Amino acid sequence: MESIEQIINTIISFALLDPRIDAVIITGSVARQNQADRFSDINAELIGSSHDDLFQDSRWLSRFGVPLIIRKEASRDDDSLCWPSCQVLYEKGRKVDFVLAGRERITQMAVHGLDSIYQRGYAVLLDKTGLTAGLPEYADPAAVLTPPDQQTFLSNWQNFWLEASQAPVYYLRNELWTARLKDTAMKQWLITLLEWHVLLRSDGTQDVWYAGRHLSTWLPPGLYGRFMATLDNRDRVRAARAHMAMLTLYRDVALRVIEAQKFDIDITLADKIIALVTDRLNADDLLAPENE
Repeated sequence: MESIEQIINTIISFALLDPRIDAVIITGSVARQNQADRFSDINAELIGSSHDDLFQDSRWLSRFGVPLIIRKEASRDDDSLCWPSCQVLYEKGRKVDFVLAGRERITQMAVHGLDSIYQRGYAVLLDKTGLTAGLPEYADPAAVLTPPDQQTFLSNWQNFWLEASQAPVYYLRNELWTARLKDTAMKQWLITLLEWHVLLRSDGTQDVWYAGRHLSTWLPPGLYGRFMATLDNRDRVRAARAHMAMLTLYRDVALRVIEAQKFDIDITLADKIIALVTDRLNADDLLAPENE
């Protein structure tokens, strides 16, 4: 793969001489000390008043390697993409995500605080004008997430158990692709629950990353082993058993969060759904012991 250090040095050299760019900032694992590995993407933000010119001009992207794929996304007025971006896959496999932002991206954070991306770590590689001087220090990553209030927890709880009751239908119909989509949605709620549990268990000191990243490093070994048991979906029998493993894992961890936060939640719902799902899956012997 292309060298991370070489690409970063070339980005700095390019930006230093290009009047369209006032500052270069990297985020993600490369910006955090000892977090990147040899497969890491590079997330670079090129800040300047002429960022639209950079977006329209693709030639500069070839300065850092031979592009195989260039995917551009224009800015939109929503939270998913506030600034234009270029995602580039280079011929040896390194992916670089460029965000092309105006100076106001930095000035707004200097006044209102870091956004969720910068809170997890950033590094200023180049600042020609002193633009970044007012940026706050980024937080301890463990402080980025906070435990839920009752309404937030209840939304997760209800979404999970509603899908839990419906997914078995697709195992019984042998519609494994649709069942897998349901399973993926449920695992996202489960991961969020596990994050909350670990935050509460550690008094907010454990960094739980995001979206299940580096799960084995922050989830207690017993829970990690149980989570891994939910991933076997080679066929519908194994998938059905993994589904049940997910339901019991979610129930057990949810009860700990409910107790820790003293939420007023009807916990009997979990066992009612588990009983319903068990009956449905047993109708096709999907939960029969393996030796039968």
